[in-house]
Amino acid sequence: MKLHQHQTNLKFSSSVGIFLSFMVATTILVTSQVTRANAQSTNRDAPTSLSTNIISVTGLKSEPKTYFYYFIAKSGELKLTLDIDAGSTNGNGVVSTVSIQDQDGNEFSQLLAGATPGIPGRQVKKIKFAQSTPVILMLTLPQGATANYTSKIKIEGDYQLINIR
Repeated sequence: MKLHQHQTNLKFSSSVGIFLSFMVATTILVTSQVTRANAQSTNRDAPTSLSTNIISVTGLKSEPKTYFYYFIAKSGELKLTLDIDAGSTNGNGVVSTVSIQDQDGNEFSQLLAGATPGIPGRQVKKIKFAQSTPVILMLTLPQGATANYTSKIKIEGDYQLINIR
């Protein structure tokens, strides 16, 4: 009887341990996503240092925002892809813009992509840099949207992310 009770307690302890591990992992995952979203800078003088090559922002209707990110464009070609999706609900079209600038606000290039409900938009730009250059990526989200939308930027080519931990 005691042996059976001991085995049952071990199974229960093991199940509780697995459950607690799952809950801790889930909490860490959710917290890291919220922290990452909250870490986006709306201040040109204190941009967010990029630690990934993809920026994805979901916007709420009637909530225009401009976000600033910092990274190093290395000597060579930088490829930027801007995707925007206005969702499939009723609403008007939306437009997102991306500007690549130096630290003084001088623009190297700009991307503009528009979407209407059910028809996503995309623009791809390639920019050549002669030498490594610190750049600011300015993402401007739609004004006056009547539905939620998603903007995504993918950075490829010769660049250096800033990993701050």
